[in-house]
Amino acid sequence: MPTVLLVEDEGAVREVVARMLRQAGYDVVQASDGRDAWAYLRRAPLRIDLVLADVVMPQMTGTELVALVLEHRPDLPIVLMSGFSLEALEQRGLARPLVPLLTKPFTQQELVAVVARALGGASTS
Repeated sequence: MPTVLLVEDEGAVREVVARMLRQAGYDVVQASDGRDAWAYLRRAPLRIDLVLADVVMPQMTGTELVALVLEHRPDLPIVLMSGFSLEALEQRGLARPLVPLLTKPFTQQELVAVVARALGGASTS
């Protein structure tokens, strides 16, 4: 069963997304910001199969986390999620993501499809 590192600063959103992933058969590890996620990845790098991170977060943005992950573990799939469009993110001074972007709000079906695609079509069953 693949393990997703879910990085989201809003607790209620994090819980809903974690529940959707668990219902789809994924194990979920949660982090409240990019720094916590990066610290976890350094401690347990092989336990994580995919990173799903919000873009706009305090401490370390999702795009900053992506840069670190791509530098140190380029084989690890990453999906970003945001309530902002690509254009709005760029207007906020954030670089266009180098990884897939899932726009909030999304359905469980959309979430699971993006995660499965990022994992190379890996099934949880």
